[in-house]
Amino acid sequence: MIADPATTHPRRYDLDWLRIIAFGLLILYHVGMFYVSWGWHVKSEYASTFAEPLMRIVNPWRLALIFFISGVAIRFATDKAGSLRRFAGSRLARLGLPLLFGVYVLVMPQAYYQVRQSGEFTGGIADFYPDYVALEQAFSMITPTWNHLWYLVYVLVYILLVLPFLPWLKRFAVSRVWSALTSSRANIFRSVPQRILISSQRLTRSTYHTSSSNFSSQLTALRPLICAQPVMPGSTSCRRACCGV
Repeated sequence: MIADPATTHPRRYDLDWLRIIAFGLLILYHVGMFYVSWGWHVKSEYASTFAEPLMRIVNPWRLALIFFISGVAIRFATDKAGSLRRFAGSRLARLGLPLLFGVYVLVMPQAYYQVRQSGEFTGGIADFYPDYVALEQAFSMITPTWNHLWYLVYVLVYILLVLPFLPWLKRFAVSRVWSALTSSRANIFRSVPQRILISSQRLTRSTYHTSSSNFSSQLTALRPLICAQPVMPGSTSCRRACCGV
């Protein structure tokens, strides 16, 4: 008798809602970046500090939450995959193809308005596209660029790096050694919010992935979860470049 997938691997609706909330906040955050005083790709002439206190509240944990959700979801997905090789191929298709489409289609208008605002280009968007996709760099920014799609790149790289070790990680997560190291799994999960907040106390502003402190925080802030999940949890800090540090 064939086991029912819905029974063997029940849907985690709590994880679905957590993902919806996290990406909803992410969208609102990036809308806010257009209007705050911090440096960004394109800025409004009405930029002010009005929304900055609210954005500082989510800065310490927004990216950590998104990467954590991705790690948990991928961990569950590997349980249902026929083989790790097949799973790697499916991730390359599901993340790689949207990334390419985004770089050459979706992100291009943002790059266009960025160079327009900086005064590097004065023509129309149709005139900009050949320069955008050309290998020869014509602007101060690297083109073509993935901009906000860097998240797809990071997740894909983490998956490919960790997949070869996944069988060992799964065994280690239920081993006596892991139990001895962690003492109490519940205590680890209760400490996660505190770890996220403490790791970002010195980096209270915006935004991305380009600082060395960001990458190092991915290895330290949620370290107790790495052995339990196939993808390293994500950023818990913010880029200093936007606050002029």
